[in-house]
Amino acid sequence: MAHIRLRRTIPADKSTVFDALTIQEYISGWFAPHVIATPVSGTYAAFAFDEDQHFKVLLSEIVRDEKIVWEYTGGNLDWDHSRIVFRLE
Repeated sequence: MAHIRLRRTIPADKSTVFDALTIQEYISGWFAPHVIATPVSGTYAAFAFDEDQHFKVLLSEIVRDEKIVWEYTGGNLDWDHSRIVFRLE
């Protein structure tokens, strides 16, 4: 599987960025307009961009102000076996 690494500098403290990546209302402001998510490891989150594009991820790891891991579990996007890791430094 290919790996893609993106590094971004966000002009905010770790706690603010962590909240933007884990709180349902904040995620819908930057990622997908329709979000169902609870920031707890082992739970699932659902995202929809519109009626035709939607998917679910397992929130497999959440460490406050450090790391969030999304593992694609299904939907109609071609993201099979995708794992997205957000590391806050």
